[in-house]
Amino acid sequence: MSTQTPNPSYRAGADAIRGGLDITISLTPREAAALGPEAGLLADWVDTALWALTLLRNGDTERNATQGTVRTETPDTFYTVINDLDHLLPRLQGVRDAAIRRHQELGGSLKDLALAMSAPKSTAQSRRNVVLNREGGPSRWENWATNGGPQDREHCKACGHRSKLSDPIVTTADDDAFRIHRSHVTTPGDGFFGTPTDDGITPYTTGTRVNGGFVIGQRLRITGVSGPLAARTDLIGKVGEVTAEARDGSINMRGLSGKARSEEVFADILGFLVTELEPARD
Repeated sequence: MSTQTPNPSYRAGADAIRGGLDITISLTPREAAALGPEAGLLADWVDTALWALTLLRNGDTERNATQGTVRTETPDTFYTVINDLDHLLPRLQGVRDAAIRRHQELGGSLKDLALAMSAPKSTAQSRRNVVLNREGGPSRWENWATNGGPQDREHCKACGHRSKLSDPIVTTADDDAFRIHRSHVTTPGDGFFGTPTDDGITPYTTGTRVNGGFVIGQRLRITGVSGPLAARTDLIGKVGEVTAEARDGSINMRGLSGKARSEEVFADILGFLVTELEPARD
């Protein structure tokens, strides 16, 4: 399947369903899933906008009229137009505001923003400031643009944003059982980095650098114990494998229980200060 074909595409004249012009907007499966049922509503409102232009320019409409005739404009006709557009316009404003914010976050220049807006730099800066400095943060419709409607997806308990196909909500496999984006446990420096999850996805690959200059998969020797493991002096001298860096900077180790790797459970993974570890030389 090619995603490089023109979008939208057009079919005009006798080939069009109504004999005038068909406009097709094609979405990939991921795009359709991101929009959900809102895709149909948005398309309907855009259709109303195009229909409104024909009403204003022709003074009548062929829609819902007897074949071969037209209906004249009425207040009820424009009630539909106004109602649909008053739903569409704030959403378009939200999309624009979210795009301005993201453009700035990604390092977009004021010069490029001004070019995109076909406006002087001073005007572009003023418009951007309105978005970035809005009291209370992003508007309702900017949040809608990035997170979807209230019926769509679950909120992440860490950042408050909704789940995405590329970053689903998972449950932390600890006593807290937080429902958070998977990215929180895979992003170094995040407060949840290293937290195991119930979906069996490990945030680490062998060679990922962690605190103390160690790396995931490295074999380390235990040289000391402290905190909850202070009484476990039997661990000193044992060799285990780095599995993660915990939120407090300690290093999680596996392979110290004497169990086969396939039989180890979360409780068998123990945490040590970096000063209690050294590279194994066996």
